[in-house]
Formats: sequence, C-alpha cells, structure tokens
Amino acid sequence: MNQSKALPSIAVVMPSLGLLGVARWLEKPISPGPALWLMTYLALAETWVDRFEIAGLLWADVPEADARNNLRQLLHRSKSLEWAKTLESNNKALRLQINSDVGQFRKAVRQADWQTALEMYNGALLEGIEAPRALETWLESERSALQDDWREALVGRIGQLEASPDANLPNLLVQLLSIDPYNEEALHGLLKYATARGQSKEALKQFELFQARLHSDLGVEPQPETLALVASLRGQAQPDTNLRFVGRYNEQAEIRAQLEAGTRLLMLRGAGGIGKTTLAKEILNTHQKMFDHTAWVTLRDAGDLDAVPLSIAAALGLSLRANQSPWEQLGNLFKERQMLLVLDNLEHLTGIAEPLVTWLEVAPKLTLLLTSRVALNVPDEWVFTLEGLDYPSTPDLEVARHASAVQLFVARAARRRGGFTLNEKTLAGVLRICQLVQGLPLGLELAAAWMGELSLEALVEGLEANSDLLEVADPTMPSAHRTLRTVFEHSWELLEDDLRHALCAISVFQGGFDRNAAVNGMNIPARALLGLIARSLLQNQSGGRYELHPLVQTFAKQKLEPEAQSSLQLQHAEYFTSLAKQAQTHIQGGSQQVRWLEAVAANHLNFLAVCDQSLNPTLALSTASVLNYYWMSRGHYLIGLQRLEQALKRAKDIENDLLLAQTHLAIGIQGNFLAVFEHSNQHLETALRYAQQAKAISIEARALNWYGANLLSQGKRETAQEKIELAIQRLEPLGDPWALGCAYNDLGRVYSDYRDIENALLYFEKSLECARICQDRHQQAIALHNISNHIDVGPKTYQLIQESMKLKLEIGHESGYAMSLHAMGSNLVAEEKHLEAIPYLLEAMRKLLHFGRFRDAAYSLIVLAEPSLRTNQNALAMIIYGAARTAYARIGAEFAPRFQWHTSKLETENRQILGDTQAEALYLKGSQMSLEEAYQFVKQNLQSNLVLQTMTE
Repeated sequence: MNQSKALPSIAVVMPSLGLLGVARWLEKPISPGPALWLMTYLALAETWVDRFEIAGLLWADVPEADARNNLRQLLHRSKSLEWAKTLESNNKALRLQINSDVGQFRKAVRQADWQTALEMYNGALLEGIEAPRALETWLESERSALQDDWREALVGRIGQLEASPDANLPNLLVQLLSIDPYNEEALHGLLKYATARGQSKEALKQFELFQARLHSDLGVEPQPETLALVASLRGQAQPDTNLRFVGRYNEQAEIRAQLEAGTRLLMLRGAGGIGKTTLAKEILNTHQKMFDHTAWVTLRDAGDLDAVPLSIAAALGLSLRANQSPWEQLGNLFKERQMLLVLDNLEHLTGIAEPLVTWLEVAPKLTLLLTSRVALNVPDEWVFTLEGLDYPSTPDLEVARHASAVQLFVARAARRRGGFTLNEKTLAGVLRICQLVQGLPLGLELAAAWMGELSLEALVEGLEANSDLLEVADPTMPSAHRTLRTVFEHSWELLEDDLRHALCAISVFQGGFDRNAAVNGMNIPARALLGLIARSLLQNQSGGRYELHPLVQTFAKQKLEPEAQSSLQLQHAEYFTSLAKQAQTHIQGGSQQVRWLEAVAANHLNFLAVCDQSLNPTLALSTASVLNYYWMSRGHYLIGLQRLEQALKRAKDIENDLLLAQTHLAIGIQGNFLAVFEHSNQHLETALRYAQQAKAISIEARALNWYGANLLSQGKRETAQEKIELAIQRLEPLGDPWALGCAYNDLGRVYSDYRDIENALLYFEKSLECARICQDRHQQAIALHNISNHIDVGPKTYQLIQESMKLKLEIGHESGYAMSLHAMGSNLVAEEKHLEAIPYLLEAMRKLLHFGRFRDAAYSLIVLAEPSLRTNQNALAMIIYGAARTAYARIGAEFAPRFQWHTSKLETENRQILGDTQAEALYLKGSQMSLEEAYQFVKQNLQSNLVLQTMTE
C-alpha cells in the first residue's frame, strides 16, 4: 500500500445536517420529501444554485411555471423551520450556508486528513432513500463519488498505519476488501499484519473468501506473493511460485563475457515483445557481485530528456541539490562508484546519447546496460540484437528440455495447470506452439495463460486455425507481429464477452491508466481487470497502474467497429475532462498540489488524447483550458499552445462565452512564455471581450494582468502598469489570493524596470504572501526568485534562490529551474566569480532553449558576455552581444532598463578595446546566428572542461 505522512486532524464541529447514512437535522431523522432534496442539493453544491435549475429537478414532470410556483410554496412553508435560517436567497438563486457532514468529509479528504474523513463517513449518501426519477442519476453519481472519496481515505489511512501499525489496521483492510473485493494488495497488508502478530484466524478467513471469489468469478489462482504470505502465516514451506527467468543461455554468456572484458556501454536491441526488459533484469540480478552498486531505472514514462536524471535520482533514492545541473550531479556521483546502471526503454528519448557518453567519460567505473528498439550509434557501443527464444526443429525430448522457448512455455503452463510437464505425450504440442509463436516470449506467455482452461491439443488447434487465417489475411504484416497476432486472435476467441468488452474499452487509454479510470471512467468491473491480467493480456504496474502491451492494444482496437470506438473515445473524454476539472483547483495550490501534479503527469497522454479528439469539441476545449496551469508549471508551453489552438479551431461553432474566455486567456498565457507577444495580445483581447460578456470578473482581471505582462516585456512600461493595476482593482474585492499573487508579482516587475527597488520588493513580498496563503509552490518559487534578484548579493541571495529551486523541483517545474540556474550564474558574475558562473549560465540557456523560452535564453546568453570579457575573450563577448540583441529584436522584446544600462556600458568598453571595425564585424557574425547556433558556439569557446573543474559542489 502507498504510505503517506499523517497530518494533524482538522477541527470538526458537530454537523447540523447529516446526509451520510440516515438523513438527520440536529441528530433528528428527516423524512423524505422535497425539503430534504432541496437541502441535500444545496448542501452538496456549496454555492449559489439557480432557482430554475432547482425547480426543474424537483418537479421535472410539471410545466415550468408550476414548478417555479411549487418551489416558492416550499420555501414559504419552510420559513419557520430551523434549517431554513441558514438559507440565503435572491431573485435568481439559492444558497445553503450550513455545516453538513458531507462538507466536513470532503474538506478532510481535500486536506488528506484521512482519520477525520473516515470518522465523518457514516454510510452512503441518504442511505435507504430512493430518489425521484429526475434525481436518480444525480444521486447515484454523488453516491459513487463520495464512496470513491471514502475508498481514497481508507487507502490513505492504511498507508499511514502501515508505517506504524496499530490494532485498527486489520479492520480498515477488511473494509477496503468489502468495497474492492479483488484488491489483492489489501489482502497482502492483512496477511503481513497477521504474520507479524501471530493472528492468523481472520486473515486466513479473508484469504479463503478471496481465493473462492477468484475461482468462481475468474477461474484463476491468487498471485504468487499471496500464496507465499499464506504459507508463511500457516508455518508451511514457501511454495515455488516465482516466475524465474528461463533460457537465453547463449545471450547471457555473451553479455557476461563483455562485462568481464570491461565493455561499459551495452545495448539490448529488439522488437516489442522480444524480451529485452526481462533479460536486462536477469543480467542485473545475476551480475550484482561484479559491481559495488547496481540500479534499475525504467524510462518508458520519461516524457523528454530533462525528465531522465530526475527519474534516475528518484529510483536511486537521491535528493538532488538545487544549485547544480541534475546531469552533472549524477555524473559526479558515478565518478567514485563501481556501478552497473540499467536504463530500460529509452528509444523515444531523442538526444540521450550525448549525456550518457559524457557520464562514461567522467565516471570511469560506470557501466551502462540499455534496452531499446534502436541503437545509440555511438563509438564503443556493443549492440546485441535479440531474436525469438530457441526451440528444436525435431521432436527430441532431451534437446527440447534444454531449449529456452520450451522451458519458458512449460514453466508458465505449469502455473496454470498443476502437474503439467514436458514428456513424450506433450512434446509435439509444446514444440508446435513454440513454432507457431516463433519463440517470442510475449507470445509464449499469452499462449500459456490459457493452459488452465484448455488442453494442450485444443490450444494448438486454435492457434493453427488463427495462423492459417492470418497468413492469408495480412501477408504484409511484419513476421514477429503476425506471430503475436496469431496468439492474440486465439485468446480473443476464448475470452468471455465481458472480458472482450473490457479489453476493447481499455484499448482507448494512452500511456496506461489506474483503477479509477477503468472502473469509474469506462465502467469496467474490477474483476475484469484481474481476468485480463490472469490471461497475460494486461500488465499490472507499480503504483496501482495498468498497461497494455502496445501490440495487444493495437490488436484490441482493431476489434472495434468505428461506431463502438467513437462511443468509447467519448466516454474516455468525458472521464478525463471531469478529472481535469477536479484537478484544476489542486494544481494551483494546496496541501495536495504535488500529488495532483503527479496525477496529471501520469495521465498526461490521456489528457492530450482528449484535447486531440473531435467527437465533442466542447470536451476537448474544456480539458485543454483546464490543463493550462499544468502546462505552465511544467514548462510544456509549446504543447499547451498547440493543443489549445487546435481545440479552439475544432470548436469554432461553440457559443459558451465563459469557456471561450478561459481558452483565449490560456493561449495568451502560453504565448507569453514563448515570447510571441503580438499573438498572445490578440488572444488576451479576445479573452477580455468574452469575459465581459460572461461577466467573469476574475478571468477579465487575469487577462488584463497577462496583457500587462506582455506589454512590459515589449518595453511599454506605462501602459503595462495601467493594465496590471486595473487587474488588481478588479481582483482585490474578489479575495482571490492566487490571481492577486500573479498580479502583484507583475507589478513588482514594473517597479523593477523603473529601478524603484523598494516598491518592487514590496510587491514581490505581497506576491509571496498570497502564494503562501493558497499554498502554491509555483508562485512561491517565482516570488522568492524575484526577491533574490533585488537584494544585495550575499548568503541571503543564494538561500532564496535555493529555496526557489527546491520548490520548482518538487512540482517538476524544469523551465523555472533553468531560471534559477540563470540567477545563480548572474549572482556569481556580480561577485566576479566568472569561471564558476559559466556552467550555470550555459546549462540555463540549454534548458530554456529546450522549453522554447527564447527571450530568457537570450537573457542567459548576454550575461555570458561579462565572463567572456573578464577572461580576456573579447571577440567572443562581441559575438554574444550580436546574437543576443538580434534575438531580442526578432521576438519584439526589450532588456529591462536596469540591465540595459550595465550591458551597454560593458559593450562600449569592449568596442574600445577591439576597435570599431573588428567589433562591428564580430557583432555582425553574432547577429547572423540563431540562439541554438550561438549556444553551441559559446559552449565550444568558453573552455568548458577547465570551467567545470572549478565549479563549486
């Protein structure tokens, strides 16, 4: 189970209105009727609700005028009742200002106060009461959502108690099993608790119930780990249930020979399903004694190159410092370690060869074992291309016993059918299966999964029938894929209808999914997930996530008719749109900000799929506009801008002013970071127009603020100040600390441009205060960064920068981390520590270019001119001036006045040293470079090797 740190319980006041379990007011039961439904609907809404909406729900079967009249009569009759004193109303809407158990429960869940949440949950919403027809769907949805929250609270509280077990843990685990009967992880927790305390009776009873459920519902056995825990609890010998590695003897021998010979860069290359990952794990396990340290890191979910060092650091349990490049920190760590590092699934990471080769250069004791579908194609790379496992072509029993493909199939089949062995009777069938799947490990696993339900002869017959069909139907398919398709087709024919539906439904997921997405999003029963895992069609990953092998996903999608696929895609979109809206508040701040950012990151590919679909343009637009802050905090500016504009184009006929205002604002924000200011301004003007039409004051104010931020970057300071101050006037009455914090920060930047440092610091401090109120780490990091830039250089400056960097690393804000690297370099330049400054500025520029922040990359570039001058590289400095100033002009940006004065002074001094003719020629050379070309040129000419040696730890 996932562990989470226990938080102090929130203050709980006895609720006046009880809706969980038996409905009650001041602990007295409430009878069903319109008054109860009115109270419930308003209490759950926790905001103003339109009278028309309420009347339409409570009296759906009567004319509108009669429904409104019924509502007025209900309110009149209720005036004398106690609960009505908490009812607020106006001509258009109603609101209930009441203390309810649902409200307290939800608050506890939001704050991860699991103990309080469990105490508040007394049962299902309005337990035992049936809703009127018009409210049935709403009530069922609310009941389901609250039960999901209860399940989350159970899991969270279990995680807290597992770290420090107490007597209440078994009861919570049993409760979890009661609502999630296939949760084998919960059963593991119960068995481990019982084993540690010698309390076997209840745990074994739960195991027997669980085993019976699996047998009756799915016809499968519990996981090997479960059986091992039961054996330990019963005091029996441990069963041999491990899925041990089988075969690949020749491959292992060759790899061992290379390791012993000192080869330090080994690549296992091969097609999907060939067994690269499994072999790499076996090499790691069997060669640990050759190394002082070993580590396994999967990079399948690493979105880009910058995510790689953070993924490796997380796998190694390292906490990276905030004042140095993550790649360099890991390289320095590896210098003194004799280490085998396995990096799995890296074919999608463009450009990874260079940093890996650099590691091998700086860390002579490091050995890298990689898996990929493509080689790196660098010097000293040893590439081993994997093919299918070996099997004999003739029916020789002794030869077959030593063949890898035969061993794998027999080992996996034995788990499905006890007592299955290789002998004279089974030899021909086993060899035929190996031949049909061409020794591919994934094909053997899929075939063996059916041995619990089919005879060997029936399995062979089915595979042969499908093989004949495919040979005719698709002769152009690659050989390995045709083989796996054969096995899949046979598995498909044997699946029950509900498992077929489940497999097709989950084929629409992108990049994996979790239990909630499957069960609540796609209506897939938990038992169906377990059934697909048992048949090796679905993989159970760590962290409660599931994945389909890409080929299985492709085959499953091909089983869908276009209409069915459209329906499933729409269902998928509706779920993730709802999840995006749920995440929106949390990713902008709060105690669960990091958790929700990670949740969005885990499902990012699913969210992008929603943004890209055209079945329901409104859903696509809603999701894209909600993800705006996630993209901003993670530096995915270009992804955000593209998805928003594409979704807006597809939704050209939409008439929702509020949604259009949100979308145009989001495009304007992404455009600001990408320094496309005129494009950004056009969308912000449109956002203002739609916000005014929708009377959305907060969105109008935010659009004004970002418009002002654009104008400031364009050097239009007076107009920028007017826009930002007007935004603040709109926001202050609303009491929105998040939006106010952004506006205060930008007003501080205005005063900074005026060189009014006192007022700049005043507003940066105000921004920091707002960010702390709403617990937004992103805004806190920006405020700390800006404060550090406006105080005298010293220990306090570096402390603030490092605090900012730490917050940025917590939320995965890599482009913001780059700006902190820039700040470190700039301050070192101010202290005349030029050699120490150069690596920070170069790394900052590299990252900023990667994220498309060209204005800020040009900023880092021009700061590098001063170290060039101070190390007597005057010609290089003049080239830098040409490249940086031209880059600023191209994007329509200006230097801040306080920075412009210092830079112009240094440039003038340099021109005097070089002479006008030479200086102008060098300046022209720089002006003809792109920022990327300038970065490479400067990097090569700043004597990087010497500089890196002087960099402080």
